[in-house]
Amino acid sequence: MATLKAIVAHIQGSSITSDGYSDGLDDLEDPIPCDLLWPYSSGPECRVARGKVYPTRDARIHGSCISEGYVKVQVDTVEDAFKAIPVPKTTETVSVLEHTILEFIEWPRKKIKLEQVALQPVTSYTAPQMQSHLATVEPVKPKTQEERYKERLDKLEDRPKLFKESARRFTKCKNRNIPIDAPHNMYVKPWGEWIEYEAVLDIHIEAKVDITFIHWWAMHLHSIVNGLHHNRCVFLNPHLIVSSECLSNSEQVVDHIISTKGKNPGKDIYVAPYLQGHLHSIVNGLHHNRCVFLNPHLIVSSECLSNSEQVVDHIISTKGKNPGKDIYVAPYLQGGSHWLLFVVCPNLRRGYIVDSSKRDNTEKNYYFPKIVERAFEIKFDWTMAKCFQQKGDWECGYYLMKSMYDLALYKQTDFPKHLWDDTRHLKPMEIDQVALTTLNAFHTFCMAQMLSSPCPNPKDNNGCEGDDMGGWCVLRNERKRVKDLQLSSLDEGSDFIQQQINDSGVQIH
Repeated sequence: MATLKAIVAHIQGSSITSDGYSDGLDDLEDPIPCDLLWPYSSGPECRVARGKVYPTRDARIHGSCISEGYVKVQVDTVEDAFKAIPVPKTTETVSVLEHTILEFIEWPRKKIKLEQVALQPVTSYTAPQMQSHLATVEPVKPKTQEERYKERLDKLEDRPKLFKESARRFTKCKNRNIPIDAPHNMYVKPWGEWIEYEAVLDIHIEAKVDITFIHWWAMHLHSIVNGLHHNRCVFLNPHLIVSSECLSNSEQVVDHIISTKGKNPGKDIYVAPYLQGHLHSIVNGLHHNRCVFLNPHLIVSSECLSNSEQVVDHIISTKGKNPGKDIYVAPYLQGGSHWLLFVVCPNLRRGYIVDSSKRDNTEKNYYFPKIVERAFEIKFDWTMAKCFQQKGDWECGYYLMKSMYDLALYKQTDFPKHLWDDTRHLKPMEIDQVALTTLNAFHTFCMAQMLSSPCPNPKDNNGCEGDDMGGWCVLRNERKRVKDLQLSSLDEGSDFIQQQINDSGVQIH
């Protein structure tokens, strides 16, 4: 209602400033989407960025009052043609528009347009007074694919041994994208896409995580919790095979192995873990999976801003595809650069925002909560989770993948009885564990099937050395792709990866 009131005021001119300018911003009660127009007096009436404008009452940025004639905005996206222009009010950290994404800044209130009356950007205009400034900005020549590969491989030299070994597993796809397909029961319509070799390398070198990899991770977790990955493992009871039993009661140990074998025909891998119950649930699918994964491509903040109806439709169609599920897991990309997780529980009318860079944010700082409420046609209580907080500006994707994994495989059974309650930084080794876990799973379920297919080169059982792979590297649907594959080290938990790191003798800083 507050949004509608502000829009009507903007159009009809019900709110008039002292100089006769009508904007309607004084009527705002909540932040709403807006266009940020060219901020200087001389120039076209064109959009240079998009974001949210905040209520004018008691507005402050970093504890300071807003300048007269300005309003508080948060920038979501910047038009490419205007990234280099200086902001009208510089700060210690922000001087040009390109650096304002996800930041709070001041913007002339006369240069704000609400979303419903937004203008299209001018893509090639340079104001006269800005020409001298832009002339100092050297055009950046795009790097070639080989240069991008080399840059990443150079960084790989400074990474632990396990990451170097891991990267070698993917070299056969250096000049190819890796196709992935969503499980057939994940969305209403089939979904397929590609993961670039560069995106795989990025996971090895502490770079930002690409949206295609985040989406594959959601597909993988969906397959695990729904029991789609074919299980070859049999778990022996650790209580019955301890060394003391083997020493003093070996016949009972033999009987346990034989009886377990008879109980599990067709299984060919026998495992004696200490985490028996947890692993058994993972490899056989949880007894009752409550989680639904939303497609991150279809709910990014830019889609929520410019194409909200499609986002609503995706939520509604996913709901219809998954009757009985009551936890909606939504990996959300804000402003094109920051990952966070929304956990939506419509039956409880609750939503949780797991943001590794939450600062003083509330649900009003994000577009997605309002769209969720539209989709389910109910009002939610939103909670900012007390979750791990990142230290730098690149780790958000790893924090997100860990949060998704923990929720799907640990927390969902009694969620939301046990919520997040740890705001520390993840240690570098913990981030490395997340990276290795996902890479091992990705190699097992996406690469191993491809590399185990008949190879045109009989000298190389793992695949072709040349560029001509033909149909050999075409991946099939999710169910067929994972058939007869053993679970990756993901399913053996971070303790296994920790042991790998310890055994390697590599010191991770």
